[in-house]
Amino acid sequence: SAKRQAKNVIFMVSDGMCFSVLTAAQTYLTRTEKRSSNWMRMYAERPVVRSLCETDSASGIVTDSAAAASCWGIGERIDNGVLNITQDGRKPVTLVQKMNAAKKRCGLVTTATATHATPAGFAVTVAKRSDQKAVAAQYLERGVDVVLGGGTQYFSDDLRAAYRKAGYGIAFFFLSMMIGVRSGLNLYVNTFFWGLASEQLKWFVIGSFVGYATGFLFSARMHRRLDKRLNMIIWAIVFSIGPAIPMILGLTGVLTAETPGLTPMLIAFSAVGNAGASVLSITVMSALADIADENELAHGVRQEGVLYSTRNLAAKIDQALGAALAGFALFAISFPPKATPGQVPDEVLFNLVFVDGVLATIPGLIAAVCYARYNITRARYDATKAALAARRAAA
Repeated sequence: SAKRQAKNVIFMVSDGMCFSVLTAAQTYLTRTEKRSSNWMRMYAERPVVRSLCETDSASGIVTDSAAAASCWGIGERIDNGVLNITQDGRKPVTLVQKMNAAKKRCGLVTTATATHATPAGFAVTVAKRSDQKAVAAQYLERGVDVVLGGGTQYFSDDLRAAYRKAGYGIAFFFLSMMIGVRSGLNLYVNTFFWGLASEQLKWFVIGSFVGYATGFLFSARMHRRLDKRLNMIIWAIVFSIGPAIPMILGLTGVLTAETPGLTPMLIAFSAVGNAGASVLSITVMSALADIADENELAHGVRQEGVLYSTRNLAAKIDQALGAALAGFALFAISFPPKATPGQVPDEVLFNLVFVDGVLATIPGLIAAVCYARYNITRARYDATKAALAARRAAA
């Protein structure tokens, strides 16, 4: 039934193992240690489902790793030494490509070289298994999300640079961490430090919408006036500092819960931060497209899917980490588990706002510094687009 379908799959390969290996292990253990092997125990107790898959080579009696892995990769017999290319020259869609089409993340982990025929058989289409440099390049092209293994000599400097671009830098990590921390602490600050009621908190949604919409409408104008590097730096700073300003003013006593017009003021600062987030997000996505152009010019592959999907996955992981840090911060400052507004000690409230308003800002500012390393200028972008256009025209 649909409820029992697997969400994820781990495909483990014991390279070169066959039934005779299982039989030998079972015989040895029963005679020397008076016990069954784990394999046979699982078969007997039936916590697993057992099935068979033919992995014979199309060209010989003995099957090599390339032909066997290709049987798993595309479900067809392949000649020894070939990866996922049939005898009549067809190149069927590989298992990794199918998983990517199904929006699944894919990784290859091996104790051999990462470009060995066994892991490669799940992902690439190469005429000779010995062409491990081509395998390394196709991993990037096919969008393999994680590659763990040996064989760095098969990844050229240019290719490693392309992989680093596909994996981004640390800027987005710090930015997402800041978002996670603030998402976890913001409600506590508004409720216990500023003393806002639920009727007041609901207006923050409108402020967020206004901020994001304004940023969206404003971004095109900013891109015309400033290059993307400067835009990312400016708006990362705005996104980081904007929501923190009223908290810093609260720590210094300039603002208090009794300040007239406090709620509209807080909503305004929140909207400024969200406007910064909106322009920053649009700029970063545009910058990723520029990186894809450079990948295509240098390596023949764009990798937009890998770039954008990695960004989204990184955001989820980093924000979850930030939320966990927010929970740890509440524990560290001894925030009462069942607190009520007006009953939390002033020292605890001060520490809460210090974490959310000051410490949580630091990762965002680090992200701005990291964005300063982005080096695709407008002139370089124009040159890349012109070179790509000339190449496509020649083809």
